[in-house]
Amino acid sequence: MPPSRIEPFAKSPSFSGADSNPSATESFPQQVQTWLLVPVPAPDFSLNDLAEHSETLSARRGKTVLLHFWSASVAGTEKDLDNFEGLHKGWAQKGWQLLTINVDSAQNDASAAQARHKTHSFPILNGTQDVIAIYNLLYRQLFDRHRDMSMPLSFLIDPQGNIVKIYRNSVSMQQFEADFRSTPQSDSERFSKALPFAGLRGSFDFARNYLSLGFVFFERGYFEQAEAFFQQALKDDAQSAEALYGLGSAYLQQQKTNDARECFQRVLELPASYPGTLPNAGNNLEFWLRVKATPISPSSISSARYKSIPIIR
Repeated sequence: MPPSRIEPFAKSPSFSGADSNPSATESFPQQVQTWLLVPVPAPDFSLNDLAEHSETLSARRGKTVLLHFWSASVAGTEKDLDNFEGLHKGWAQKGWQLLTINVDSAQNDASAAQARHKTHSFPILNGTQDVIAIYNLLYRQLFDRHRDMSMPLSFLIDPQGNIVKIYRNSVSMQQFEADFRSTPQSDSERFSKALPFAGLRGSFDFARNYLSLGFVFFERGYFEQAEAFFQQALKDDAQSAEALYGLGSAYLQQQKTNDARECFQRVLELPASYPGTLPNAGNNLEFWLRVKATPISPSSISSARYKSIPIIR
């Protein structure tokens, strides 16, 4: 069976002196701000606001966006929201966009919290389990510790739709404004912010493994997001048989069968880095021919294709 699509976010842990071992407990800073050496595309979403109007992240392409995840159960949340209320209109006049996602909405009943926050004039979106899981899955892959999201958490997204900075816990409004003004416009500007020293900038080629991200999202059943990361991997290496195979598999899961066929055919014309890539591409191409000949249910496509995708780390 495929793993669950739900990747839960984590609340900040609390330990009592009676049951904790200080020597074994890892200590983390309360506030963490990280500029990314290599930006990563922010997964798009469509969520309803408190008035049931649909909002998408992609509609704000071309503007810098602060995407803020919050929970009413976390201390300091009301202060953060009040601060956003006082500043977001001025930010909008400068072309800076604010989107907030209430993770409580993904629980069974968040009606009381929604009613309390209807007075705010900035977008408050009702989070869903899938959107929270997608961002949590991405967050876990960005850092070596593979930690779950804890609230509040914010992502600074540049006009091209890429996450360039991540903030853990509450951050001053002055810091947000400073980062809006100084969002990196070039690799050298980004390296200056992300590296604590200058020694490696000209001697190391920084890159992100979009192929691995694609397979991680595919494993969890998020095929649209997997497709986006496989496409990004192909931008980095147009001759990657593995990226084409992953893209074809994502297409097949979304019933984009003609696109899938084209990908699998191209895979068979390329050298592969993993022994299972070419045989699996051939099997999937054969499967596509059977789909064209005989109608097959979407559930049959899902169960048959999930088993054949290679795991690449």
